[in-house]
Amino acid sequence: HLHDRPTVGGSFSSSSLIDEQGHPIGLFQPPKLTGITAASVLMRNPFSNGSNVILRREVLEEIRFTDNLYGCEQAFYFDDRFHQSEDIECWMRIALRTDWELEGLAEPLTLYRLSGGGLTAKVDRHQAFWERVLVGLEGYAPEFAATYGRKARAYHLRYLARRCLRSEEFGKARQLLLRSLREAPVLILEDPIRTGLTVAAATAGSMLPRRVFGLLQRAAISLIGRGQAFKLRWQQDQGTW
Repeated sequence: HLHDRPTVGGSFSSSSLIDEQGHPIGLFQPPKLTGITAASVLMRNPFSNGSNVILRREVLEEIRFTDNLYGCEQAFYFDDRFHQSEDIECWMRIALRTDWELEGLAEPLTLYRLSGGGLTAKVDRHQAFWERVLVGLEGYAPEFAATYGRKARAYHLRYLARRCLRSEEFGKARQLLLRSLREAPVLILEDPIRTGLTVAAATAGSMLPRRVFGLLQRAAISLIGRGQAFKLRWQQDQGTW
């Protein structure tokens, strides 16, 4: 992809989701592939996960900075101070401070493992580090942060709510969803399907017996997975980067 597209500085792909034992669960991470702007990076992170990115060396050199984080002056590309959000902070500097294009491949070339366990503490910590990314943006791109900050926070809170659903932490998921919709109610209009499904899952998980919810969840995963697979095949057939 990078050889064929000299203006593209970062390439990535969709990912197939697997469980803790490495078995496919029939779902994918189908990211936005083209027309990627700084706003789309902040709000929806088309890279999906940090293991999914190929960057040109020139891109990293353009965003390199020096700092004394560990007792001596060193060069950095990722900023270690944004633990758990250092990847999105790096993508934002690429999107806002360079002229390189970012494009993805429709074919699922990576596997993304979903793990269970209690997520509440991790989710709160993840959100705290993400907020630091927004504070950083306010320093070097204040107009951008003012325009997109609240909506981006809403999308991120919804993402964390969906993570809580995976570990059946339905109360925490509802809290995060309410915070998300208070930040930007427009999510209901901009992404009604995903937002509606998240609300429905959080509500049903709290009200229905676990066995019934499990049956509905498996049926939904099967239906959504078939739709995602069809979309990815169509994109590959169309030659969509």
